[in-house]
Amino acid sequence: MLLRERELAIELRILQALKGRLLFSPEMERQLWNSESGQMGERAFDCIGAEYESHLVRVNDLVLSADGKLCQVDALYICDGVLYLFEVKNWTGAFRLNNGEFLGGSACPLAQLNRSRKILERVLWNLRISVPVEMRLVFMGPGVCLYGLRQEDPILMAHQLPKFFEGLRRQNRRFIQRSDIQLGERLVQCHVADNPYRKLPPYSSKTVASGIMCPNCRVAMRPYHAKNLICGDCGFNELKKNSLKRSITELDLLFPLEKQRVHQIYQWCDGLVSKRLIHKQLGSKESAQLNE
Repeated sequence: MLLRERELAIELRILQALKGRLLFSPEMERQLWNSESGQMGERAFDCIGAEYESHLVRVNDLVLSADGKLCQVDALYICDGVLYLFEVKNWTGAFRLNNGEFLGGSACPLAQLNRSRKILERVLWNLRISVPVEMRLVFMGPGVCLYGLRQEDPILMAHQLPKFFEGLRRQNRRFIQRSDIQLGERLVQCHVADNPYRKLPPYSSKTVASGIMCPNCRVAMRPYHAKNLICGDCGFNELKKNSLKRSITELDLLFPLEKQRVHQIYQWCDGLVSKRLIHKQLGSKESAQLNE
């Protein structure tokens, strides 16, 4: 049973919206690549876990807080009264461990996972809930190699996940227990929606370039016939109404506190779409919001 779906991280969505509109430093490029790669690994993990959801309670992408400390939980599964805390990595390359410590890296993922476990246990203590917590560090990348890995290290490779989840399914023959669902619901209620530790580059309306960006290569699109725009690099062709919808979404994402008006959107799109079409799109958007 899935209690909380994984959403595209707000940091990743903002970086993707800024791509092509802001001069990216090598560090920003690396952050975007790492975020996209991490998201791919988490999605791949979710696909495997979904095959066993009739026996597992699944909670994805939680931010938990205790004693002024925050942790990002990639995945939390509940089976037969046991919490399984997963940290998912989509790394590639070779890494060496020494007594459970990763050598040569800026941060040890096992230490990060252990920190998350302690915060989770504190959250449970505050809720007056006593359940065992097991943790696993999962590597989804097929090209990763770990030297010095011990049998007792709480690490799983992608090919080991089906066997691991199959063991949980055999363990929980009665399918999902109501107590597991209730525990998952309590933890979802503890999710911290506003994460103050988001790492975003500084930007403003003066530094962000206007225009309608190609969704594939993030270069400015140009007119192509009366109702279409086209990308001069990759040839992506799109109806203006769809391009406008994407651009308004990016504008709302980058500047959420500003009320967007027709003239602002017209300037944001560099005049590539008519004000009449913008009026129509805003009317459709407001109607959709009223019906939610």
